[in-house]
Order: sequence, then structure tokens, then C-alpha cells
Amino acid sequence: RLREGLGEPPQPPRIYVYSREVPEVQELTQGASFCGKGQWGMEVHIHEWLLASSRLVQDPEEADFFLVPAYSICMFEGGFFNLQKLDSMYKE
Repeated sequence: RLREGLGEPPQPPRIYVYSREVPEVQELTQGASFCGKGQWGMEVHIHEWLLASSRLVQDPEEADFFLVPAYSICMFEGGFFNLQKLDSMYKE
């Protein structure tokens, strides 16, 4: 029940997740089946959880928050990319 004078309760935030179809995102999210198992799996699982969220929006203009998915620690620790390559990928 609302306390008097507080008005409507705040709405949960709306989230826009950048698509894996974006070439830079595609490169940073490769290896989901490898990265989703093990110590750094939360990078993958948070991404997948947000994609299934009722708060996901398809229009970035409607979003309160944005996620650019990347499994970078897994890509580094798995030997896919070195730190310099990851740094340059983020700057692109």
C-alpha cells in the first residue's frame, strides 16, 4: 500500500541491449558456450538474463540503461585476445 503523498511507485528501469549483430559486439561476445561455464560465466548469464527480461526494450530512445555485452575477461583468460587487443576493441 502506498503512503499518502508519495504518488505512484517508480517503474523498474528499461534496458536496451546492443545486438550481437553489431560486428564489434559480435566479436566481444563470441565463445558464449565456452565462457558461460566456469569462473567468468556471469558475463554470459547476465547478458542472457537481460535478453529475457520483461524490462528489455527494442528502441534505445525508450531505455534508461544500456548494455554493450562483452565477455572480455573470459576472452583474455581463455587466450583468445591479449589485453592490448581487447583495449583496442573497446575503443573502436
